[in-house]
Amino acid sequence: MRELALPASQFRILSEQEAAPILSGIEAHFVKEAGRRWWWEAFQDVPTAQTHFPDGTGWRHLNRVVPPKSGLVWFVVESDPAFVLCEATVEAVQSVIGECWAFEYYVVSRSLDWLVCENHSDVVIAIGMAVAERPAQVAS
Repeated sequence: MRELALPASQFRILSEQEAAPILSGIEAHFVKEAGRRWWWEAFQDVPTAQTHFPDGTGWRHLNRVVPPKSGLVWFVVESDPAFVLCEATVEAVQSVIGECWAFEYYVVSRSLDWLVCENHSDVVIAIGMAVAERPAQVAS
């Protein structure tokens, strides 16, 4: 992310080889059916909340939805034909999203305690006790 001058300690794209087992672990933990294009269509039955941001600005609230002091997180970008996995801070994720055209993404705690995503319908979905109520609080 040279354009944003983000150091590797704040934003790093993982190689496919490094990313594969991590993506598989995230998918197995949060998604009912492996191999889905859109994970958000088949999340596991865990505490989940959804909030619609009709102005498309859900990503601007990530730093308030993600628990404070989360440190580095997994940033999963939906890309065709495969996902791209990054290791990043939430602030760096917001900076990157702000410089891109719309796309679906997932922000996941490295311990897999929670997941926050935004889909192409501008819906922010939060999974896990630590984040389940946060999108609605931010939107109000």
